[in-house]
Parts: sequence; structure tokens; C-alpha cells
Amino acid sequence: MATKQEIIETIRQGNQRVTHTFSALTEEQLNRRVHFDEIGWTAKQLLAHLASRAPGHERMIGMAESGAGLPPDFDLNAYNQRGVDERSDKSRDALLAEFLTVHEALIERVQGMSDAQLSKTMQWRQGVVPLSDVLRGSGGQHSINHTNEAEKVLGVPDRNGLPSPFAALHHVALVTNDMKKTVAFYREVLGAAVAMGHRLDRPGNERHYFITVAPNTVFAFFEFPDAALPGHKEATLPSTGRALDHISFFAGSNEQFDTWYQRLTEAKVAHLSPLRDMGIVRAFFFDDPNGITLEVMAGMGEGMHFPALGDPDPAY
Repeated sequence: MATKQEIIETIRQGNQRVTHTFSALTEEQLNRRVHFDEIGWTAKQLLAHLASRAPGHERMIGMAESGAGLPPDFDLNAYNQRGVDERSDKSRDALLAEFLTVHEALIERVQGMSDAQLSKTMQWRQGVVPLSDVLRGSGGQHSINHTNEAEKVLGVPDRNGLPSPFAALHHVALVTNDMKKTVAFYREVLGAAVAMGHRLDRPGNERHYFITVAPNTVFAFFEFPDAALPGHKEATLPSTGRALDHISFFAGSNEQFDTWYQRLTEAKVAHLSPLRDMGIVRAFFFDDPNGITLEVMAGMGEGMHFPALGDPDPAY
């Protein structure tokens, strides 16, 4: 269950991403199709959809309060399209202003809600979930996901302006010998979700699970119960017998970084390192149940900017 602070931080991240990306698009980019489901929206229509979220937020809160689900004849595509059509004459600036007003109002609404209200459950796409998780997803992650979608189609460069060979990192394939323990760690300690869970169609019939770790990025775990996993090795130090040293994530802010360290300390995760000040970033490391070393970082000052080339004997 997402905490109140996690909900608010995710909504704010979404606000920042939408504002940064959509305010910089050209007219040609705004009118290009970037959303390819049954509806199919341009970037501007996608922004209109995000600006039209206020009734949906109220509907979700009301569903959790009443315990009712969506009507069986509810047409989500038609509902979303009406919100877009009602804003067809609005400018990009007007849509951005409405988007921010709607989502700042949601932050204020969440701030005024009790833990009891946020823990109320409702029937949602993935089953019965607490309102807190729905608001974090629909109020914040939804904005981030749609922004990623538009950026990929439009070829918006990364924040450093550097070219990359692929549109995004989709998944990292990893091995576990205990899927239940792995899922429990990522869901209950880190707050991830299972995006896909099935059995491989082959004689071993092994579990194959996708677990969210960042927007549009998952860890794809294969369960091999007899696998002998390697013991802990401290990250970034010389080591033979492994090609993967660790996997690193950025926290959304220095405040989130501190919150993560406290959370993982309280959870008594394996091999949690001391906080490290690396000059341009702060960081710490810890292991998941399979001995996979993960890192969380936060920028200090101006943070980490690429390119940063300074090898006296360069390989570039």
C-alpha cells in the first residue's frame, strides 16, 4: 500500500514530466499521433486526456468510499474520448494549466485524507486494491507513462541530448530460485507490482514474472528452483565469475532518497551499505533475496550530467 507521501511525490513527478515535455513540443509534434490503442491520439489529444482527469479522480475516491465497482456497461474508451473532445478547442498552454490545476487539487485532496480512507479497497483492473495505490497510479504514474509514450514516438532526446540506439530499456532478465520470496520482497518492501506472471510453455513449466522497477521498465524473473545463486559480493569491487555488478536507480529527489534509506533500514534488507557521498551523487547499495545488488542514487548540487569525459587513457 502506497503511503500518503509516496502518492504525493509520484503526482508531483508526473506534473514535472508532463510540463517539461509537452511545453517544449513543436506544433508539428503536438499534432503527431503518439497513442496507438483503439482510440489513437495525437500528443495534444493525449495532453487533453491528462487535463480531463478530475472527474476520474472523484469517481475513484467515491468507489472506494462506497465499495461499489464500475457499472458493467461502463465504456472506458468512450469516457476518455469525451474528455478529449470537450477540450478540442483549447490551446496547449490552456491544457497544461488545466492539467496542473487538476493534479495540484488531487495533491491537496490526498493531504486531507486519513490513512483509513486511503486504505479502503476497490475493484480495479488488477483486482481488489487499496485506494492509495490507485491514486498513486492513476494520479501520478499515469501521467509519467503517457509522457514516456509521447517521448518515444516523437524521438524526444534524453535529458543530456545524447543519442541512444534504442527507444527505452524494457526489462532486465534475472534468475531466482524462489519466486514467492522474490515477489514478496519487490511488492512489500519496494512497493513494486507484478506486471505479468505466467508459466513457460516448455517441459519445466517454470514461472516467468515481470515486476515493475521504474516507469515502463521491469525485472523479468525466471524461476529455476534448483539454481545455485552466487553469494554476496560487494558492488564496484574487482570480482570474477560475474558480468553484472549491480543495477542502479535514481530516487525522484533527495527527500525520497532519505526516505528510501530509512524504509530499507527498517525492513532490514540484506547487505544495506552505509550512505556514500560520491561528490556529484549520494548512493547506497542493498541486495534482493537472490543476491542481486541494487543501488539507489540522488543528485547533489547540479547532479550527474553527461557527457563527462575525463579518462587520461580513453577507450572512446
